[in-house]
Amino acid sequence: MQISSKRISLRFIIFSLISLIFTSFILALFCIYHETMPKILLESENKYLTRQVEITQGLLKTAGKSLYLLAEDTAIWDETAAFVEGDNEDFFSKNWSDTSLLASYQIDFVLISNISGVILHADFVHPRMQKPLPLSSDLQSKLDKLSRHILSSYVPCMQSGREGILTADGNAYLLAAVPITRDMNATQPSGILIFGKWLDNHYFQTLTHVRDIHFKFESESDMTEQSPIERLGDDAIRTTLLLYDLEEKPLHLVMTEKRQLYRGGWQRLGMANIILIGTLLLFGVSLYYIIIRAMVQPIEALSLKFRKLAAGSQDSASYIHVDSCGRSQEMHDLCVSINTVFARLSQSQTSLRVIQRIVNAMDAFIYAVDPKTCEILFANKKLVELLNLHNGGIGQICWQVLQQGYSERCPFCPYQHLVQSSGKSIVWEHINTITGRHYKNTDCLISWLDGSLVHLQCSMDISDIKKAEHDLIRMSSIVDSSPLYISYVDMQGNFEYVNAGAFDVLGYSPEELRKGGLSLIFAQETVDYIKTALLPRVSAQGQFLCELPAVRKDGEKRILSFNLFTVHSHHSTGIAAIALDITEHRRTEEDLLTAKELAEQSSRAKSEFLSRMSHEMRTPLTAIMGMTDIACRADALEKKQYGLKKIEEASQHLLGVINDILDMSKIEANKLELYPTKFVVEKMLQHVLDMVSFRIEEKKQIFKVDIASGLPPVVMADEQRLMQILLNLLSNAVKFTPEGGRIDLSVRQTCEQPDSTTLAVKVSDTGIGISPEQQKTLFMPFEQADGGIARKFGGTGLGLAISRRIAELMGGSIALQSEAGRGSSFTLVVPVQKVSLDQENNLQPPTLPSLPEKGIFAGKRILLAEDVEINREIVITLLEETGLQVDCAENGLEACRLFAAAPQAYSLIFMDLHMPEVDGFEATRRIRSMEAASQASHIPIIAMTANVFQEDIECCRAAGMDGHLGKPIIYDKLFAVLRHYCSES
Repeated sequence: MQISSKRISLRFIIFSLISLIFTSFILALFCIYHETMPKILLESENKYLTRQVEITQGLLKTAGKSLYLLAEDTAIWDETAAFVEGDNEDFFSKNWSDTSLLASYQIDFVLISNISGVILHADFVHPRMQKPLPLSSDLQSKLDKLSRHILSSYVPCMQSGREGILTADGNAYLLAAVPITRDMNATQPSGILIFGKWLDNHYFQTLTHVRDIHFKFESESDMTEQSPIERLGDDAIRTTLLLYDLEEKPLHLVMTEKRQLYRGGWQRLGMANIILIGTLLLFGVSLYYIIIRAMVQPIEALSLKFRKLAAGSQDSASYIHVDSCGRSQEMHDLCVSINTVFARLSQSQTSLRVIQRIVNAMDAFIYAVDPKTCEILFANKKLVELLNLHNGGIGQICWQVLQQGYSERCPFCPYQHLVQSSGKSIVWEHINTITGRHYKNTDCLISWLDGSLVHLQCSMDISDIKKAEHDLIRMSSIVDSSPLYISYVDMQGNFEYVNAGAFDVLGYSPEELRKGGLSLIFAQETVDYIKTALLPRVSAQGQFLCELPAVRKDGEKRILSFNLFTVHSHHSTGIAAIALDITEHRRTEEDLLTAKELAEQSSRAKSEFLSRMSHEMRTPLTAIMGMTDIACRADALEKKQYGLKKIEEASQHLLGVINDILDMSKIEANKLELYPTKFVVEKMLQHVLDMVSFRIEEKKQIFKVDIASGLPPVVMADEQRLMQILLNLLSNAVKFTPEGGRIDLSVRQTCEQPDSTTLAVKVSDTGIGISPEQQKTLFMPFEQADGGIARKFGGTGLGLAISRRIAELMGGSIALQSEAGRGSSFTLVVPVQKVSLDQENNLQPPTLPSLPEKGIFAGKRILLAEDVEINREIVITLLEETGLQVDCAENGLEACRLFAAAPQAYSLIFMDLHMPEVDGFEATRRIRSMEAASQASHIPIIAMTANVFQEDIECCRAAGMDGHLGKPIIYDKLFAVLRHYCSES
């Protein structure tokens, strides 16, 4: 009766407690669902509406920018500018042949006007009815005002357009107005292009993809409340978005929608309230059932078991079933404690069998030895089978059966160390003398069955591990000595191994790389690419080849070629990398490509140059041949003289072309040399002016010379090259200056020193001028400022290139200032050496040869060594009236023979350099070495050759010649030589 009364009391207490908890939960839920949750719903709805306003504002801003980019892209078309300028009437039909511009760009109206404000095209279509509408006067007036504002504030290379909202006639329009230009650098636009869209409810619903919201613009006077969110009863709510139009006036975009979030949430809250109350009721019933089942009933069952044990029932005295007494931890512990006494013995026997199976199944040799008698007390199955031990090895001496060749206890036995280590384990390695394999031994002292200490050893065969270690050491040595970069990283990009060769490649030690990681040698962008894309790709493919830019420790950028492959281990997967520095290889490839492009450009330029040179050489040749034919056919003396004069002019032109080509070839071969001489500056300038004055007079040009006072009268420099530069600059000024134009020549000195000074010669003209684009290639060889210049004015296009190279070789420079259509100014700056007054007094002005007198050299004989018949004929004809006798030799050998036959008969020898059998150099040396001829050592020998460079002249003097005459032969110079060497005086 007491048990029954107690059981009823316990159930009643549990029921009362659950009922109290259920009632408390009901009250709490009522407060939450009727007071707190509605407020949360209202706040959520406000946040949603605020977010909706932000999204609408962002979409409207994005739409405006997109409309502006569309208008800007159309405004910079060349076709658009041409249409505004009246040169592209079919602009719309050509670009929008299948549909209209509005339909193609999905806009509602377009307006194009020129810079004067005249509307060239206007198109307005209703967005929903798709019918044309006229531009209202209000809208047209505001668009015209906006256009004038944009045109007045236009700045090249700046964004001068406008985009935003414009209100007119009570409607709002999103528009973009952009100036029409051909490019961003235009100084003045051609007109204005305006794209627009009608901002109505349909547009905003399409823009936001929300059909349940009604959009409408309202003026500030129509607003009933300043709050951006206004509730209209329980069914509707409206939100206001404040915007500003292009005139900075406020606009209010009102969005009206149903209160779906609040009403739907309130309905769901009511349903949730009902579900929660039902759930709590079910939970209370279930909790009551669980408590009764988990606590009360197990206590009753356990009491019943104890009563049976107290009654001495034999069938249930051996153990108590845990499940029959409940599943709680307390009941489980109680039942286990009762059953422990009965299960102890059976557990001990089972544990022994399990331990024995574990020891026999281990991949190791385990045995126990009596340390006093060295008898084996236990050996596991693996050891018994390996050594074929009888009776399981029990009772056998360990050093007799486990080792070989020992007559007493093994000297390496660790038993004494175990005694001294106070029971701690000892781990050591040894090679067994029977198996010849390497083992890792773990020895310790354990208590045996009788309580005594015995020696236990566990040996594991590590021969394969040792071999792998040796192989790994050899491989690691090879990898570390490799000059290549070798590393291993995990899948997160962390270095786990870097070889010593990385120092040679990157300058970082392996320790620095492991600490610094990938960001130490790669840019952050490359590191992100490696971690996010490259490592996963290598892991998926297994191997991958790539090139990555790296930065050495000294800051030098290098290019590495990587061979990446995955390496799988038992615990993880990593990426191994072998890298080769290919920076120089890539640079060589780039240099080869650059050289190839330069060679191709040079080839094209030289091809064009050869084409121009062919034209320049054929033009005077054509004149020479044509005028020769005219002179031969003419009967009148004046016509013959006219033809001969033209032949002479064409010959001089052809000679100038050839000289330019030869000078340029010497410059290209870096063989152009300077030969400084002393000369009078004013006489040099006068000589240059004499050569161009006839052309200035012919074109009736105004020529002014301004020579500053204080110039040194005599200087030392390469006079011929300086004259060549000045003649080229003056000739170009005369050539490119029209008739009646003006040319100025000024000479100044700068940077004056005691022994030197710098001459600054400036040549200015009022000619055609040179554009900035043409100036870039003006001084380049094989280039001209404009291909049409050669056709219109003639010339090789090499003069300025040669002049600049000569000026630079002399330590000076040539500067250019020019503007197309307004003339040019070339300034030559060249350093010269001053000459003292006593040296200056020794300079005498050159004397020109006087005209030859008939028979002036009568009785004189010269030897002419020339292999070309026409050249011999020219010399003989030129000297015909002088009375001079000319003996001819067709090669150097014949010239030596003629001179040796009569050395006293000749007053002079003209020697060509390039002749068959024996050339002019060898012939001169042979004549000078003739001992039998007393005249041989001092007979004047003058080179007569087309080799006219200074080094050629030096070679002639080195061979023993006394002078040099260049071909083609100029009669005045020829007569001067004869007068010097053949006159009686």
